[in-house]
Amino acid sequence: MWVWSLHRKVENHYLQIFYILTVFLNILRGVEYLCILVCFVN
Repeated sequence: MWVWSLHRKVENHYLQIFYILTVFLNILRGVEYLCILVCFVN
């Protein structure tokens, strides 16, 4: 039972990391689009 709860904690931790990475990548993509837009306008 203890091992299972530990496994759940680790799983949640990895899910959090994955979520943060996804958000970070989306922000990077947004910045990239912004730069392209600015360059296109100029």
